Amino acid sequence: MKKRTMVFRLLMLVISISLFTFCSKKKNSEKGFPSAMQRTSQEVVDGIDLDSITFPTRPGGVLLTSWVNHRIIPEYKLNHNQRTKRYFTGSNAFHKNYVNHAENSGNQWNNNYMPGISAVYGYNMVNVSLFEVEELKRRKLFPHPTLIKTIYFPAFSQDTLYHQPVKRQYILISTYDEDTNGDGFINTDDLRRFYYFDMQGNNLGTLVPKTHSVTRSSYDSKNDFMYVYATKDVNKNGTIDPEEPEQIYWIDLKNPANTGLAF
Repeated sequence: MKKRTMVFRLLMLVISISLFTFCSKKKNSEKGFPSAMQRTSQEVVDGIDLDSITFPTRPGGVLLTSWVNHRIIPEYKLNHNQRTKRYFTGSNAFHKNYVNHAENSGNQWNNNYMPGISAVYGYNMVNVSLFEVEELKRRKLFPHPTLIKTIYFPAFSQDTLYHQPVKRQYILISTYDEDTNGDGFINTDDLRRFYYFDMQGNNLGTLVPKTHSVTRSSYDSKNDFMYVYATKDVNKNGTIDPEEPEQIYWIDLKNPANTGLAF
């Protein structure tokens, strides 16, 4: 009986630790940053004055593109771990595609997310700069901090799609850029937008309506299409609810300005 009791207590302890870890990670991943505060306070949370939307940032590693003169530099929010009293930033991580293509298929993606496209993400990425090497100029793509989910940019490798070389000429970014639900924070509870930039860093607009929140994507190699799944904010409360409809937009990766509704 005593042995069973000890096993039960041990099991409950493991479950409690697992739940705590899960909740902590969930809370941490959804934290974001203040968009505007309607109070004045000297209180500091995660190194941020609550009456300010200004916070320190650090650059991530330089990302090489297939365009020799263009390099991409993600920017990360400087975070403070209250438990360890240490500061830290996110770092670049890549989405990969490890599909083994049949021999002589002419598909060589070099493990990139899509042929000709690398995809990078990182914790609390808040902006991205385009650095032009010859001119020694740097340009931020967003005028203010924005919680970036993924940057899609021209891969450095020489990819092919059905024996044809692939070289992309644009940057796509999915991001939370507005406090759409009005809670005072920009985080993953807001609507996620999908932006299209040219290689000069000009914002060419959104590829999915701003009334929607992008959730995921998939790739159609036969048509060289990206399918973007997005939930429509029908009740206009600035966040996504389970009962709201999901739609699918197709994007022609040969020219992302060519897009439309698939479902």
